[in-house]
Amino acid sequence: MKGNKLIDDHVQIAVNLVKYKKAGKTFEVSVDPDKIVEFREGVALDIDEIVNDSKIFIDMKKGLVASEAELEEGFGTNESEKILQIMIEEGEVQFTQKYRDELRERKFNKLVNLIHLNAVDPKTGIPHPETRIRSGLEEAKFKINDLEKAENQVDNAIKVLRPIMPISLEKVLLEVIVPTQFAGALHGKITTFGKIKQENWLNDGGLHTVVELPAGLQNKFIDMLNNASHGGCTVEIKERIKN
Repeated sequence: MKGNKLIDDHVQIAVNLVKYKKAGKTFEVSVDPDKIVEFREGVALDIDEIVNDSKIFIDMKKGLVASEAELEEGFGTNESEKILQIMIEEGEVQFTQKYRDELRERKFNKLVNLIHLNAVDPKTGIPHPETRIRSGLEEAKFKINDLEKAENQVDNAIKVLRPIMPISLEKVLLEVIVPTQFAGALHGKITTFGKIKQENWLNDGGLHTVVELPAGLQNKFIDMLNNASHGGCTVEIKERIKN
């Protein structure tokens, strides 16, 4: 989609904006960079949350505001709200260098963490350290997409990592039995780690459950259970699910 394009990285600007080219002219509007990123990632936002100013420019740097005639020619209307909607949906986003660098670092860190949590070394079943994942992506020269959710970039990142390191996206099914005295307190914590596939309350008040979670969270999950129950929980691996 046009709206996922960014202006050339080498262009230096002082304002985060959206550009829209139409009828031989370039229309520009100033935007809140975090909000336009959220919007392009699928978050429902009102126009006035995204744009800093409803003024539509022909050349923002020179302070040239688009005339009604130019807007009519470019968009078939001079209604500001309709025009801004088109621009934020389809226009090209241009970030300041400072914001672009911050955004990419933030998304890259999130991507590394997601891979660490959801992928393992298939030979050992153990997650790769985040430092190893980061160095692998850097070695592969993986380019983060500024306007795409980090979650949606995991599969592509795994593809470029496979020639460099053994890695596989996996989930694990764990069968858990929680003793009576800890069942109530641990029930909520278990649901924050993964998806409950089966759940039964035992006659003595204990909890029997089967939970599906990313393989990278397995050790952390078991540690949480052991710490909270003083080693009283029983945990058994039922199945490993490879994507």
